[in-house]
Order: sequence, then C-alpha cells, then structure tokens
Amino acid sequence: KMKGRIVFPGNNVREEDGQVALFGDLSSAPVAMEASRMCDAFGLLNGHAIEQADAEQAYTQSPLGGAETYIRLPKELQPDSWKHMRDPVCKLVTATLTQAVMMAVYVDDFKASGPVEALKKAWTLVRSKFRTGAPTPIGRYLGCQHNVVELKDRRVIDHYKKVWGEDVVLKKAATPFLDEDKLPEEDDNEPGKLADAACSVQMKVLYGARLARFDLLKAVAGLASKVTKWSVSCDKRLFRLMCYINDSKGLKMRGHVGKDDKAEDLFLRLFADADFAGCRDTARSTSGVFLGIYGKNTFVPVAAQAKKQSCVSHSTPEAELVAANLALRTQGLPALEVFDKVFGRKVKLFFEEDNNTAISTIKAGYSNTRRHSGRTHRVSLRWMHEVFQDEQCEIRRCDTLLQAADIFTKGFTSLDKWVAALTMIGIS
Repeated sequence: KMKGRIVFPGNNVREEDGQVALFGDLSSAPVAMEASRMCDAFGLLNGHAIEQADAEQAYTQSPLGGAETYIRLPKELQPDSWKHMRDPVCKLVTATLTQAVMMAVYVDDFKASGPVEALKKAWTLVRSKFRTGAPTPIGRYLGCQHNVVELKDRRVIDHYKKVWGEDVVLKKAATPFLDEDKLPEEDDNEPGKLADAACSVQMKVLYGARLARFDLLKAVAGLASKVTKWSVSCDKRLFRLMCYINDSKGLKMRGHVGKDDKAEDLFLRLFADADFAGCRDTARSTSGVFLGIYGKNTFVPVAAQAKKQSCVSHSTPEAELVAANLALRTQGLPALEVFDKVFGRKVKLFFEEDNNTAISTIKAGYSNTRRHSGRTHRVSLRWMHEVFQDEQCEIRRCDTLLQAADIFTKGFTSLDKWVAALTMIGIS
C-alpha cells in the first residue's frame, strides 16, 4: 500500500509577504542540539564511544519480542490497583541494558554513546526493530562535522556579500560588538539598507551560533529584536558581526573529559547573569545562561542562552533573579533529569551567581522590595528557594570575573576581556 510523509522544511520558513521568517524568541538552541552535546559528553568517558546511524525508514514502531521477563516497579510507579498485592511484578515490554547507553534521535538520525560493549548491544536491539545503516564513529550530525566543531561554512559570508554588494570589504574585528555610545542617535531613525534581507542573513548565522559558536548568540539576539524597525545602526551592527565571523574562522568550541575522570566524578555547573537596562531602546535587561559538565579534568559545554527579558527590571538584583529563574527552569533541572538516569545516581548541580542580593533573596524565598516580580516577570521567588532546599542543587557565590554567562549579556569591546570570556565557555 502507498505511504506518505509530510515534512515541514525548517530551513525555508517564510512570512505572508515572502520574507524569511525570524522567530521572536531566539534565546536557546533546539533540544536536538543540546541532546547531541550531552551525548558527546557521555561518550567521551574512558571506555565509552560515540556512534551514529541513519534510519532507512523513520517513525516505525513495533512491540519488542524476546524471552518473557518480569520486573518489580518502585512503589511510586505502582498503580493504585496494586495496593492489595504483597509483591507485585509486571511484564517487561521494552528491553533494558545493564549499562546505560544515551541515544539522541532527530528524525532519522540516531546518535548513541556509552560503554563500548553496551553500545554494541544497544545497536543490535535498535536494528532488530528499525532498518538503519551500519553504526559508524561519529562524523556529520545535524549538518556539522563533530570531530572538532567549528563554524567554517563560507555561505554565511557569501550571502551577506550578495545582499550588501560584492564590493563590500570586511575588516578585522576583535569582537562582534560596536561601542554603542559612539553610534549617532539619528542612525536609529533612518531605515537601513538591509531591512529586507536582514532576516535571511541572521537565520544563517543563528544556526551556527546555536550549534557551535555560542560567542555569536548575544549579537544575533540583539539584532533579531530589531528586524521590524531596521535602521542604519542595525546595518552597522550587522556589518561588525560579519567582520568578526570572517576574522574568527579559526575559533572552535571545545570540550574534553579527563582520561581518569569517571561518571561518578562529574557534576553540573549552571551560570546565570544579567545586565541592567542594557537595551537603549526599551531599557530592558538581557538574561544569560550557560550550562556545562565539569570534573577534575573535565569540561564540556552543553547549553547557552541569551534572551531579552519580557519587561523592564527596576534593579540589578531583580534582573539577576529573572535570569536565575530562566536558567533553573529551562536548563538546570531538565539536565538533572537526563544525567540522573544516564549516570545512575543523583548528579550534583552547582548554581553560580555573582550578585549577593540575588543569592540572599533566593535563600530567603521572599523580598519585600521585589514582591511585584511574580506579576511583572512571572518569577516565583518561593519556587527558586524550594529548588535549593534539595541537597542535589547548591547555590554558590561566583566571582564576577569567573561568571561564564557574562558573555551572553554584555557587548564586549575590550579584546582582553573578550578572550577571557571565550575561554570560560570553551571557545578558542
């Protein structure tokens, strides 16, 4: 019989007028990218490997066979109908492994990591039910070579030159930011030359930024908020960004797991930071988030965000609390769910905050001067307080110079400070 599949091409999304669509919230990466980096980290452990395979037919589902096996479920997973039973068991309908294997699946791309022997069993199990190609060492996944991740696609620069003019000369740029104080105010009111093409240029940059170049997130997010009111100032900012990309092709995002580091030695560090009234048009702040896996000799970048806050904050501590809420809710706690299962234990999460007032507010669970935050920012101070009542999560005072999320909130113009910020997020 005939079969069909409808595919939404995310690489060619357009608005009603035919312009390339640029979505309002460009603050984070698709889940598949974060899952891929988590998979990489698990596969870098000593005795582990990373492999991938392509499904020959996507979305196929069928019940697992094999010998009948019965298991005991934890009490919290048992239905109420079992309460009268002394020692209830149930049939196992999906196969399990004695050693954990982590698998990320994106449409028909399978990427798995784990102990080498367990990985072989996992692929045997998967391929018994799905038609896939033979597993191979990790290579091209989500459009990127993963031996060393680098943004080396010249099409971004070529497309920019096409829309601006082939005669444009890209200069050297140490950082992707201009000194905002030196931009004339009248440039904000004059329509920019790239008003019609800015979206398509930014979308091409955005993919590389989300996948492998976290240092571009802040600059792209700032420009994305101005697509409906593109000005000469925006042209200048985009030109500076293109100059930086062209001048920094050698930068790569790097992660490593120490040879002697074991799964039980690893922990998570979650950084959150915010500027105060950084947007000169709206006076809104920007939240920055960075999540990484750490150990004695281990560092793997997992996720990053740069997101403009939804309304004006009245103080730096208030902006910091909004950023903390975003970090915990969208990155920290979801990551714990994954690594608790993969590592088979309660993984420690250290939350790094550099604002003393924000720390004391979270520890107290309330603030008389910020009682409005629940209505304006939809941030619950009590909820954040409860998160850190669990010993698995610990809030720590972080030196401002060691705040890894700082790069996602401020426009750096100093080369020395920029290089230090790059190092903290694994880009060199």
